[in-house]
Amino acid sequence: MVLLSDNDANGYVTFGDIIRISCDATYAGVGWEDAPNVNLSGIGLSPNFYLTRVGTSSTYSSDILLNMWRPTTPNFTLRNFNVQAFAGTADNEWTNSIYCDIVQVDGVNAIVSPATINQTSNIVIRIDDNSYQNSPNGGTVATVDLSPIGGSSNTTLTYIGGNRFQFSQTPPAGLAYSGNLTMTLKDPFHPAKTYQTNTFVIDTIPSFTDVGGTTVQIMSGNAIALPGDVLRFTAKVTAFDNDTVTVQNTSLTNPPASPSIAAASSMTLTQSNGLNQPAAWQTDVVLSEFSLQNTSLPITFTFTDKSGNVSVLTKYISIDLVLAPTIVNKFPNADTSNNHPNSAITLEFSRAMDPSTLNISNITVASGASNISGTITIDPTNTIATFTPDSDLPYNALITVSVSAGVKDVGGVALATSQTYAFSTIMMPEIQWQKCFGGTGQDQGFDIALSQDGGYVFTGLNFNGNPGSHGMVDGLAIKSDGNGNLQWEQCFGGADVEVFEDVKSTTDGGCVACGQTNSTDGDVSGNHGGNDAWVVKIDVNGNLQWQKCFGGSGGENFSSI
Repeated sequence: MVLLSDNDANGYVTFGDIIRISCDATYAGVGWEDAPNVNLSGIGLSPNFYLTRVGTSSTYSSDILLNMWRPTTPNFTLRNFNVQAFAGTADNEWTNSIYCDIVQVDGVNAIVSPATINQTSNIVIRIDDNSYQNSPNGGTVATVDLSPIGGSSNTTLTYIGGNRFQFSQTPPAGLAYSGNLTMTLKDPFHPAKTYQTNTFVIDTIPSFTDVGGTTVQIMSGNAIALPGDVLRFTAKVTAFDNDTVTVQNTSLTNPPASPSIAAASSMTLTQSNGLNQPAAWQTDVVLSEFSLQNTSLPITFTFTDKSGNVSVLTKYISIDLVLAPTIVNKFPNADTSNNHPNSAITLEFSRAMDPSTLNISNITVASGASNISGTITIDPTNTIATFTPDSDLPYNALITVSVSAGVKDVGGVALATSQTYAFSTIMMPEIQWQKCFGGTGQDQGFDIALSQDGGYVFTGLNFNGNPGSHGMVDGLAIKSDGNGNLQWEQCFGGADVEVFEDVKSTTDGGCVACGQTNSTDGDVSGNHGGNDAWVVKIDVNGNLQWQKCFGGSGGENFSSI
């Protein structure tokens, strides 16, 4: 067997070539029952291809045009053919071997995926060759024309096994395309075949955002967003492409924003005149007090078009949702008069304050141009500061209290402004009357009560010397009228020590006094031992009505009724 005509001059038997098969056959009998023939079914021709005798010689030969493609073999393989002659019995011989390839490429599954491609997609292009061969000359080659989508017109795919070729890339930006691609398969010896992929869409043109029209507006007109303000988020595009828009700031949870936009929150389409026309979206949130201060708070708008392309715009606002602490109560109150000079000054704040800032440098008290010295104490909640002057405030004075903006809460937020207020103290009191009571010894008063007749009852002790005294120290009771004129004076007790520490008027015009006694005689009876608590009832005229001792063998005392 010889290659008679090498159509593509590659030195191998390929489609379109002519091969010559020859044999020398002799037979001594009358003639062949079946002349020499060759089985060409392996290359797509007859299984009984008869050779032609050359003249009267013993040579049989035929020239064969290879014009039938085979589906799978021979695919660049060494091939020989069986030649058979029959005259009573068959005689078989095999030709020499030669490389043959008459298998054409067989492309299937020319696919571009995904069918819709956006700026975040990865384009994957593939084709399978059911007749793939890996040699000679590099084997089958697959290419694709990417010029419709801005690439090379002759881009080579990579063989990845399993008869498959594949290529992938990110899509070019700013591209809109709908259609298919042309792919080519070419083996080493035969003409290329082309295939069309599926139809697909590329849209890598992002939303036509309106940068100037996309805004964050503080509806109150404040330069800084404050508690109670409404934030209006407006997003715009110049050409609507079935976009959706979200707005987000992770700090604007609920509270302080109602509704929350801590997660990407869908905005409401408020204006649209159809595709490729301007469109707008809007969302409002209401702010409340919160621990959030930021001079450049980012608000993120995310635009997603119908193909999934994403555009992001960020706007910034100043926000201060931390209300400054305030003074909610003052004592004495501002602008009040007739306050007593021994008053402490109390300031109550709206929340816990930093104790280190509640000091005499930040809180000052003055009368006229003179500062008043004192100390400041703070309650356990850090909300109340009390200024106690070192001595009584002056009478008939305008007292000014100043609180500076250096006073801060525990979070470091200062008062919005320094504050000053004033109050007045009472006039210096004038003596209407004064009286001295007692005897030649030492007398002391401990308590006073207004009597039923408008006079006064004074109680205390008498230390030797009063008329009617009983012993070393007596309980002393004195009754005067409303002008201090003495009405009666009495000593109560025994031979030891008695003291009256408290007195109360009674409805019968008399009084009840209490204190202590150490005596067991005189006006005292029923002492339990040592120092007893003692109660005495005195009538309107200063006479003892009854007395009681309370206690045990130790020391007891009544200090109040």
